Amino acid sequence: MKRIVARLSIFVLLLSMLMNGLPATSVIATVDDDWDKSSLKFIDQGGDCDEIWAEIMNGQDSEDMKDTVQYKVYYSPTGNPKPEHGGTVVATGTVSELESGASEALTYNPTEPGKYMFWASQRPGHPGQGELWSDEISVNNCEEEQPELQDLVITSVCTDKPSEKRKWTVFNPNDFEVNYTWELGTQSESGSINANSSVTFMTNTEGDNVLHLYYGEDQHVSKESNGEDCSPPEPELEDLTIQSVCTDEPSEERKWTVSNPNDVDVTFTWELGTQSDEVTVKANTSVTFTTDTEGDNILHVYFGEDQHVKKESNGEDCSPSEPELKVLTIKSVCTDEPSEERKWTVSNPNDVDVTFTWKLGTQSDEVTVNANDSVSFTTDTEGDNILHVYYGDDQHVSKDSNGEDCTPPPPPEEIKPLTIQSVCTDEPTQKRAWKITNSNNVAVQFDWKLETQSGQKTVGAKQTITFETTTEGDNILHIYYDEDQHVMKSSNGEDCSPPPPPPQLDPISINTVCTEDPSSTRAWTVSNSNEVSVTFTWKVTGTTQQGTMMLKANETQTIITDAIEGKNTLEVWVDGKLMTSMDSPGDACDTPPPPPPEDLQPLVLGEVCSEDPSETRAWTVTNPNDSDLMFSWEIVGSDQSGKLLVRANSQVSFFTSTIEGENILQVTVDGEDPIQLSSNGESCEEPPPVDPPTDPPPVDPPSDPPSDPPTDDPGDEEPVTELPKTSNPWYNMLVLFSTLLVGSGVMLFRLRKSW
Repeated sequence: MKRIVARLSIFVLLLSMLMNGLPATSVIATVDDDWDKSSLKFIDQGGDCDEIWAEIMNGQDSEDMKDTVQYKVYYSPTGNPKPEHGGTVVATGTVSELESGASEALTYNPTEPGKYMFWASQRPGHPGQGELWSDEISVNNCEEEQPELQDLVITSVCTDKPSEKRKWTVFNPNDFEVNYTWELGTQSESGSINANSSVTFMTNTEGDNVLHLYYGEDQHVSKESNGEDCSPPEPELEDLTIQSVCTDEPSEERKWTVSNPNDVDVTFTWELGTQSDEVTVKANTSVTFTTDTEGDNILHVYFGEDQHVKKESNGEDCSPSEPELKVLTIKSVCTDEPSEERKWTVSNPNDVDVTFTWKLGTQSDEVTVNANDSVSFTTDTEGDNILHVYYGDDQHVSKDSNGEDCTPPPPPEEIKPLTIQSVCTDEPTQKRAWKITNSNNVAVQFDWKLETQSGQKTVGAKQTITFETTTEGDNILHIYYDEDQHVMKSSNGEDCSPPPPPPQLDPISINTVCTEDPSSTRAWTVSNSNEVSVTFTWKVTGTTQQGTMMLKANETQTIITDAIEGKNTLEVWVDGKLMTSMDSPGDACDTPPPPPPEDLQPLVLGEVCSEDPSETRAWTVTNPNDSDLMFSWEIVGSDQSGKLLVRANSQVSFFTSTIEGENILQVTVDGEDPIQLSSNGESCEEPPPVDPPTDPPPVDPPSDPPSDPPTDDPGDEEPVTELPKTSNPWYNMLVLFSTLLVGSGVMLFRLRKSW
């Protein structure tokens, strides 16, 4: 019956054409038996200056596509981007083979502002118009005037060990933040510098020690390290003084006193003929020792780097009635104006008063210092400012003024205001919590008051403290500090009692995957069928291979492990409990995976905050490429490592155990240089959010399809014969009736085939 209807429709159509004087061959109606019964439509679109997109969908009631179709992106600077309005094609691509109800996002990175539309063709044989259009997408306001970027300034700074480390300071003279990357030999790192600020960092000594700095579009400066050593030099010691002291029997022994005018202890070696010894003399004191009478009895004293003094013994015979005076000591004292005057203190360690004469340049005076006492006096600044003191029979000491300025230091900097933050509590009706932050460089003591409660606390420099008060009155905390400074804050009464327990999780499922060489590696897919993210730990039974990862809701990730002898079993643990496990059969893939593309974009490393950074760190690895990539990862300086597969244009997340020192993730893709990321150890103030179940995006009701635009590239498409235009109403009615009959016949024919 359906065939009769179809044939009758064609007959009526041909009859109408003959009645209008048209050849019957001008219209040929064909029925495409190869249509795969798919039906595409655009369900959403949007974008901005960086990327525009349109989501295309194979209808829920359609069947799977058996092949791909082409799509194009049309553009117009101002008007309708369709070709009949002057729009041009700026990009083409291919829509994947979509299953029934599946969708795909088509994207394009616009280079100019204006109007854009996505066009796509239906699968061959589609009974509709054979093509579809997205809604118009507007891209505006993409240009931003960039300020002129001034060159960054590199300064080479001295270090204590330039043979091991070099130090650099980079200054940003611009009024905005600048991102940069520095390189020195095999070392490199990226960062940013605030406006009109500097950053300082260290590098290992390597090669020619030339630091290269890259910033802006293509700006570059470099600087060679001067390798300056700024370890504090050894201070120049003032000369030790030697005094020949009388002895009871100078024909047998000689006596010496060596005085140290320095403010540090000095170790020296003395030599006299064949005799020698090493002695340490305390700061601003003297030491006395004897030597055998020998030769010319000249005592040589060696100290410091290469300093040397000597003294010939006077061979004096001590008279019992004359007491031996201990050496007077001179101390240079600071003054308010050392350019005009110097100050001195002379100390007498003897048990008797000592009268001495002092000289400095053209100045001199006679002074008496009491037994075991000191005397202070000032002199005018003159010449080398060396004070000479003469006393006893022929005793003499001298001292160089240090010219120290003891002007009172400037007053302390003004105390910046303390800040109060209201913190949540488990029972805000009973207690309130407060966080006090001190941004000053010194500790600040403060008094606090809340209604009838009060107390005193101290917050350290650049630190924060937290304390609680009882809920009372309007719960306004007042803080008083630095004599007359006062801040206050009202409590928000926030309740931070623990959230309800998490929902019961469905099991994590495991499937084994073939590998190119099962004797070397095994592969597994781990799938999360829950509507929330799940963090789990995987282990290979009987080995140390393990890792911690996070699966988003309804997500699947691939784990690569090293093959071991015997059974290879992967275990999945959640919250310390074994959830599931599976043995790998060790299947080998028939065909090896395709090599990475030559224009491979590097993986993007990221860090996610963790609840306890002292225990774990969380990482993400994003693959911006259109092909899957396998990568190896390791925590530098530890035995933590593994392999993972990240899908095309997707992301994987995993956790590592925190190690002492810097936690650096290194990721390597075969044939590419390794990339690294250092963890900042950020702590999540709140537990990481779970992914709520998401409803599918709303589907716009179907609209009348736009008219078929002319195509720029006909390709292999069959030519379409247009029906002739006529004003004969009988002709138009016959054509319409024939078309309806042909369409009905075709639909019945297709329904029969599908049944």
